Amino acid sequence: MPDVIIEAKNLTKFYGPIKGIESVDFEFHGGTLGILGPNGSGKSTMIKCLIGLLNITEGESYVLGYNSSKDARRIRQLIGYMPEARCIPLDMDGISVCTYFGRLVGMPKADAMQRAHECLDYVGLKEQRYRKTGTYSAGMIQRLKMAQALVHDPDLLLIDEPTNGLDPVGREEMLELIRDLNRNGKHILLSSHILPDVEETCESTLILSEGHLVKYGNLNDLLTKDREFYKIKVNNPETFYEILVNDGMMEVSIKDEILIIQGDADVPSKVIKLAASNNFQLMLLDRERYTLEEFFVELMKSQDI
Repeated sequence: MPDVIIEAKNLTKFYGPIKGIESVDFEFHGGTLGILGPNGSGKSTMIKCLIGLLNITEGESYVLGYNSSKDARRIRQLIGYMPEARCIPLDMDGISVCTYFGRLVGMPKADAMQRAHECLDYVGLKEQRYRKTGTYSAGMIQRLKMAQALVHDPDLLLIDEPTNGLDPVGREEMLELIRDLNRNGKHILLSSHILPDVEETCESTLILSEGHLVKYGNLNDLLTKDREFYKIKVNNPETFYEILVNDGMMEVSIKDEILIIQGDADVPSKVIKLAASNNFQLMLLDRERYTLEEFFVELMKSQDI
């Protein structure tokens, strides 16, 4: 396994005069990476360039050490790809579909069938594997697409909109599958327009806007850098608010009788001292961070999206 799982250098794709992505540079060293961006930002274009489904206009990219342009077939043998589109034969049963995809990447028939059963068990398709996929629900199709992506035991998974069409229980089960795969050593590239899905499963994120990379980094770092805040509950919050402001804390607000203070790691000690010296009962002091959705919306506003 190479140290750099995915690398893009000046990755650019134009459809004639229309820009798909332009000058995208990043290195993914493994773990879980969420790809975000508004519709038309270039997410699907970038993924298809990485795995050789589109010809690159300029630049280059590498997946598992292989060049996306020169070694596209080898890359597609090594990765697992769960596409957004339904793209499942409707006249076959689930076990046949999963076995077929194993055969496509070169597995012997017996091995492909055995792995297909194991993967269908893993994703929760039990007796349904013997039904024609044309009778499957949206949730069952999503599970089958995950199973076929896993059938050849790839080290890297590219997962596109995995919770589409799932009810809340199905969504949580799918996200737990993704977390479990990562715990068991799989590297994951997850593209989703559902930001909580990315926040709940990914360690880092890559954000595209109008074909350009606008942010890439560790998710926790992005959400906490200059954005940490504290929730505080005391008796008589209005009076304590004035004390905090008079002490120099400018980023203070009140919402539903909860004081919210934006600041650094010194905030808790200052609050505790002020509460004690002014005889306030401190009932809550929690460190919080902004959500990925809040961060994403603010970032897109700064990009004039």
